[in-house]
Amino acid sequence: MTKYTIHLLFITISLDIVALAYAALVNPGFEELAPGVQPVRAGQFRMMREGQLMGWKTTASDKFIEVWKDGFLDVPAFEGEQFVELNAQQVSTLYQDQADIPEGAIVSFKVAHRSRQLDVEQMNVAIVDLGPDGEYGTSDDTTLFSKTFDGIRSKWTVHTSVNEPDIIAKGNKMRFKFESTGYKKHSSVGNLIDDADFGIDIKFPSDSPSGAPSHEPSVVSSLLPTTHGSASPSSSMEPSTHPSELPSISLYPS
Repeated sequence: MTKYTIHLLFITISLDIVALAYAALVNPGFEELAPGVQPVRAGQFRMMREGQLMGWKTTASDKFIEVWKDGFLDVPAFEGEQFVELNAQQVSTLYQDQADIPEGAIVSFKVAHRSRQLDVEQMNVAIVDLGPDGEYGTSDDTTLFSKTFDGIRSKWTVHTSVNEPDIIAKGNKMRFKFESTGYKKHSSVGNLIDDADFGIDIKFPSDSPSGAPSHEPSVVSSLLPTTHGSASPSSSMEPSTHPSELPSISLYPS
């Protein structure tokens, strides 16, 4: 083996290591806001436009993402001080695109999930390869993973890829997304999520030296059986605290 070949091999390995090091989501705990964005007040929530919450995008036509502070409506954050409600003003999908994962790499995911109003609320977690064109919704897209998970109202549930079939990257840009399911009547309510990550060698809650980083006990769904029957909104539930109209980006309920 020549010195040139060794140097070339070293560069190739180094580039792969760099790719692996950056193969993770931006702002997985929903804590980071764009510069100049007004922070969420203690015990409150705030509607933010796409781009104000670092990393995350939404399919909602109004481009609102609903950010909750730890303790709003007596719900603790799973980790950190902030989390989000998947449905802000309409049924929507929250997502990030990841372009740093090499072909053949096995990717994994985790997300803490909790029902907002119903005893059980559901969301679909999907990972889509966007093909050579790198565009979502075109004919060369391939769904690498898709599964509907249940969230319960009493505590956070951690969904992971631990017991799922291997999810193997194809070397193209990939989309990691959460889609609210089962909600039609109450489109502004449903599915709280926190501590979401996707990529290579991500840290699961059980890997942490101090255990799950939650403010309260949680359930790891990969260790428990789940049911995926549809849930209907109950008339005995309290109505949503969301206003039907949003006068501005900054919103604090009274």
